[in-house]
Amino acid sequence: MIEASNISLAFGPRTLLDNVSFQLADRGRLCLAGSNGAGKSTLFGILMGEVGCDSGRVIRSGGLRMGLLRQHAEFPEDATAYSAAMKAFEDVTEKAARLDALHLAMGERELTEAELHSLDVLQDALLREGYYTAEAETRAVLHGLGFAREQQDKRLSELSGGWKMRVALAQLLLRKPDVLLLDEPTNHLDLESILWLEGYLRNYPGAVLLICHDRRFVDNVCEGVLDLRMGKADLYPLPYTRYEEERALRV
Repeated sequence: MIEASNISLAFGPRTLLDNVSFQLADRGRLCLAGSNGAGKSTLFGILMGEVGCDSGRVIRSGGLRMGLLRQHAEFPEDATAYSAAMKAFEDVTEKAARLDALHLAMGERELTEAELHSLDVLQDALLREGYYTAEAETRAVLHGLGFAREQQDKRLSELSGGWKMRVALAQLLLRKPDVLLLDEPTNHLDLESILWLEGYLRNYPGAVLLICHDRRFVDNVCEGVLDLRMGKADLYPLPYTRYEEERALRV
């Protein structure tokens, strides 16, 4: 699905990434581990195409959609938790508006052949892309991340930064990208929300690469650990606790 091939990046005399290579398969689950400053967030930026590298390349399957959970979230001042999360369905909502316009035109005149074709295409797209279940799905994900029903309709300006990050996570999950890049997704979550997120990610239809210091969470979600250290990346197809033991043996 996505492959990093011989990625290298240096800042002056310091080599941050040195011929880093790995693959993340369909429905793969990996934890990117390493000390602070090892280059984990930079590697995320390279995978997203937002950060350049000195050499190497990122190979993506055709049409691959990627999503990154960032550490800072910004929303319109008048947005509520619910309306911000629903932005995940912005594209399909626009299609619904076009379909409504065609239905309105149908009541006033005979549609052209091209318009009738568009009508069928839009109806199929709305069904396929989950438009008719979007509201219920958004409410369910927000609830899973700890939002009581009344909180979901509160303005984000009334909520703390931690709750805004939960909204950003909800929006990303609802977008359903083919590859999820999650930077410390358990930050700001309570235990109940963490357990919900574990279950959600285990059943997620795409691939997941995450940075997380919660060992139990990683063990319950990931199938292996990609250890980034001194510019090199080593794959351990082991739970986090066994990875630590194996790395100690290798050292």
